[in-house]
Amino acid sequence: MPPRAACYGARRLQAAIQRFLASPTAGWVAIAVALLLAAPSLTVGLAADDWLQLLVARGLHPFAGLPQSRLDLFSFAGHDPATIQPLVDAGMFPWWTDPAVKLAFWRPLASFTHLVDWTLWPGAPWAMHLHSLAWFGLALAAAAALYRRLIGGWTAGLATLFYALDDAHGPAVGWIANRNAMVAVAPCTDPVRARALTAAATEQMTAVLPGLTTTWGVSRPHSNPLDYGVAYREATIAMRVAARPGGGDSAVFDELGVTRLLLAPGDQPDLAEYVKEVLGPVLEYDRERSTPLIATLRAYLESDCSLNAAAQRLSVHHKTLRYRLNRIGELTRLDLRRHEDRFRADLALRILQVSFPV
Repeated sequence: MPPRAACYGARRLQAAIQRFLASPTAGWVAIAVALLLAAPSLTVGLAADDWLQLLVARGLHPFAGLPQSRLDLFSFAGHDPATIQPLVDAGMFPWWTDPAVKLAFWRPLASFTHLVDWTLWPGAPWAMHLHSLAWFGLALAAAAALYRRLIGGWTAGLATLFYALDDAHGPAVGWIANRNAMVAVAPCTDPVRARALTAAATEQMTAVLPGLTTTWGVSRPHSNPLDYGVAYREATIAMRVAARPGGGDSAVFDELGVTRLLLAPGDQPDLAEYVKEVLGPVLEYDRERSTPLIATLRAYLESDCSLNAAAQRLSVHHKTLRYRLNRIGELTRLDLRRHEDRFRADLALRILQVSFPV
């Protein structure tokens, strides 16, 4: 084959590969191949901490120091120094263990998944491993979505492929007790899905533990691990709402609106974040294009939502005003026909005027 023809053929092959990697199909193929390669874990059975969690899940405590709650399977030591020596004597820890050692991880969701295992299929380790494979698939889907969002194009597909086929997933997938590594990255960024997830978890938990009362608080999705503190504060505020009379058993921070300002811890609610959430796209649009959308919104609300009065106040035609309001709605997803959305916009404008004048 002539060199020029070979070069042309290589470029065509490269272009075809890049088109495939850029398509959503590539991500699903990578996930399917990874699950197929991990399928032999179904035959592994139980190992190491799996046996310890089996004892706790069945309410068995042959020696002191084991976790007392079936939803706290990862608290191995540290609650009571007096229990360290019995654990050493039982062979749980080596003889040189520090009596003041603390080894406890708060993983209620992962613990719940193990409780489901020991309740529904206690004698079928293969089913527990199948359960872990399902979480593995969700974790890979989360990674694929993140790569598409941050990178995009065929590079995201290639990154998904490399991540899915990384052999470092072996301990997490093949060891039932290490399922928490996959549970931690399972995706749930939509408020509706978050509510459905908490409702399903509550239903299954109460089926396993009748009489159990649960309260869920869900933060906004955060992709930066350094935002953990922010996410924790948001979840705490949401949980305070859910715990109030009539609050239901769950609340999502994204859906709290003004309530989150009233229940923010301390005496300094995050006003800037509220303004950014409600009016951020409009502020950015005005800055980039030197448009008067914020002034238009303020005039419309101060005119008691009268198109004619606001148009006269701004000295513009009512069709121009309507166009601007439609543009505001497209940018913010606010429906100015709804009282709640008008109230959110008005409050954000007042905070903007007092604290962050533009």
